Amino acid sequence: MERDNIDVLKLLTATVRLSQYPKLFHRFQSKIFDDRYKSIILELMSKEVLSRDVLNIEDANGFTPFLAYIKQFY
Repeated sequence: MERDNIDVLKLLTATVRLSQYPKLFHRFQSKIFDDRYKSIILELMSKEVLSRDVLNIEDANGFTPFLAYIKQFY
């Protein structure tokens, strides 16, 4: 993701599950406005029903993925 290698990320979506790597949500927060990344995160989310534990995992600053996303607008 740091190198913007979209092709590799798309390949990884075949095997990666957000329930196994919930902090992956936080890696997408700065890229969510890029349609290439948006399609990847939507693909990952469509594979499984995510629990509250996965959706509410906090980053080092105490933000859930949703709150970190909202924080970008301040």
